[in-house]
Amino acid sequence: MDSMDGLDSHVVCKLTLFYGKRIPIYCYFALFTAVAFRAGHFKLSAVWQQFQGLYVLLASCLQPFSCIMDSWAMFSTGIRESLRNIYGLFDTSGDSFLSPEEWISAQKIVASEVSDDYEEGWIDEASFAMADADGNGMLDMSEFLESSFPMFEGVKKRTDSILATLQRIEKVLHQQRMAGRKETSPVIVYMQAGEKPDFQPPSKAWQDEPTEEDLSRNAEKWVACGELAIPLNLATAEDVASLLRLHLKLPADMWISVFYIGPARDGTSGRPVILLRGERAGEGNTAAMLQYLSKPKADLKLFVKNVRKRPARLVRQPRAFLDERESIFAARTGGCWGLDWETQLVGEGEALPPRPMVIQLGEVLVIEVPKTDEGGEYRYVANCYMDKTDVLSKPVNEVIEVKSKKQKKGKSGAEPDPLLQLTFVGAREGKCVLFVDVSWEDQEEKLCSSKGLTSPVAENTIARIGAIEVEVVKPAGKLDKGAFQWWNGEKWSNKKGHAKRKKAKGRGSQPHPLHENGLQCLPG
Repeated sequence: MDSMDGLDSHVVCKLTLFYGKRIPIYCYFALFTAVAFRAGHFKLSAVWQQFQGLYVLLASCLQPFSCIMDSWAMFSTGIRESLRNIYGLFDTSGDSFLSPEEWISAQKIVASEVSDDYEEGWIDEASFAMADADGNGMLDMSEFLESSFPMFEGVKKRTDSILATLQRIEKVLHQQRMAGRKETSPVIVYMQAGEKPDFQPPSKAWQDEPTEEDLSRNAEKWVACGELAIPLNLATAEDVASLLRLHLKLPADMWISVFYIGPARDGTSGRPVILLRGERAGEGNTAAMLQYLSKPKADLKLFVKNVRKRPARLVRQPRAFLDERESIFAARTGGCWGLDWETQLVGEGEALPPRPMVIQLGEVLVIEVPKTDEGGEYRYVANCYMDKTDVLSKPVNEVIEVKSKKQKKGKSGAEPDPLLQLTFVGAREGKCVLFVDVSWEDQEEKLCSSKGLTSPVAENTIARIGAIEVEVVKPAGKLDKGAFQWWNGEKWSNKKGHAKRKKAKGRGSQPHPLHENGLQCLPG
């Protein structure tokens, strides 16, 4: 194998692979030899000659990318996220660019606090000029990250040590920026204009929303509800939601979704629509939002939507799996009564079955919800809330593959997205109250980014099937296990879909007894 050592070391010694892992040339040769022998080539010298030529060619093709891959491999997810946060803290104006003034100001803070950890030239005057690749006198995110590569390559420290120092810088910069401030600038609070906004899937919801080219489109779907300065000591998304409920005079037992327009991201001109997250202090993006809204060039808007009642007595139920799932299915001896999401939710939706909905022991309640949209591009989440699980069983998931509709000759359509059936089996006599929330709330950022939207969609992205009161009774006669009936808003039918009538009796025009003031309410 001496001939292998004679190869040009800087070309063929190693290739950089995923996540910075490297495989020596000897391993590549062993793999190549095994393949060659299996193909019937048994002369080792000839195999080595062929391998050498192929390897040099491959290495020369990949060499221009190896430095980039090495640099990015050093950046763990935590380090990249920390650098992005530091960039946001450097950007005191909120315009998503770093000016020379912001750069020098940040340099003074970092130099006074953590100068012992990094080379002095990381953020000095000369490094700004070098980082400004396009020479426009400003740095964007990508230029900032690229200029940070040499610093990390020159520091002989563990990744966790580098991350700890970056987090120190974050903390110091945040304290400096917030010093003397107690609240953000006044933020305009917007709320959906409709009393009962429609629910639409992602594929339809974006089509009449404002973009950079048409900022006024659908503007009437949002109503400005005054201004609000947000205290900087709020720590969670629920803290912010509490303040907004008070400001909007909403009951304390309402869930809401909050969106804001954040700073521009790498390589994009528009500002992203961002969902406020974080159930506990230190999680999510509450601190980042407050810091951003404190900047003079921030887009000072908050959007409140998806207003719905928080359950008082109902508890979110996990799905049944494995043995528990099998035992629930074994108790299924009767027919199925189904509510599908499109009939119940899309647009105005339909009225629920009369209260209580009566089924017999062994019969099944099925609530059918979407699993994905746009060929899997967007995903839904379905959460089930119940007051008990001994009358009706826990929900069991069944994925339903939808058959493609017949196309005209010569045409082919996209494969339909699968559906998810939540199955509840009548287990004992009694009453049970439940509802299912269907959501693509966490996909809205992705939708707005891909479609170039400048605000959240005006439709709801969370909708509720229920609340439904189900009464389980003793069987009266023989049960038909194969029967399946769907609720169409007026009666049970063997076909899914809306009842045929001239004017829809939607949930908006004739509220169900379990609804109150247009909001989904629960008894007790």
